[in-house]
Amino acid sequence: MPTVTNLETVETRSGPVVRVFLDGRFAFSLDPVTAHQYRLGIGRVLSEAEAADLERQSALEKALSAAYRLLTYRPRSEAEIRGRLLKKGFDEETADAAVEKLRAQGLLDDLAFGRFWRESREALSPRGEHLLRAELRQKGLARETVQEVLADFDEAESALKVVRALWPRLVKFPPAERRKRLWGQLARRGFAPDTIQEVIRQAERGENGQ
Repeated sequence: MPTVTNLETVETRSGPVVRVFLDGRFAFSLDPVTAHQYRLGIGRVLSEAEAADLERQSALEKALSAAYRLLTYRPRSEAEIRGRLLKKGFDEETADAAVEKLRAQGLLDDLAFGRFWRESREALSPRGEHLLRAELRQKGLARETVQEVLADFDEAESALKVVRALWPRLVKFPPAERRKRLWGQLARRGFAPDTIQEVIRQAERGENGQ
């Protein structure tokens, strides 16, 4: 059975870790709290099951550390985190365990993420409902979650934000050219034809004082 032959505490960018050596060879690293909980010490003999459990715990801690770094940049969906962990080389069991742990900690919430994504788009780069729905699905959100996120979405209001932002630069163009340019901008953002037609009419009525 494997025996702990050395323990080294080293500093990493995620904090201190304990490097565990079994039978003279580096085996895995653990959070100091985990090492203490398992009462690891030089000369401690581990069963094969204990060694395997510690290896799984080590992998989970590394996966969580990677996930925490990703979450410092912006909120993410469960599917995003899981996908990034798999790309980093973690196996499916470890990635799933990390997602479950993060969900329990309140750091992963697909509904909250969906609302964050919608609010960010509306504030910085409004989208039509069709494109916004596609983006949320691409982020891995379930159809039911997307439906809830967009339940009160007002596509016309979002389209008007785009028109108001573009209007000062387009007033110099003849009406037909202005409509063409507005239509193209709104269509590329995924707004429905009926919505585009209505908001352009509203903008033109406002220009004419109607």
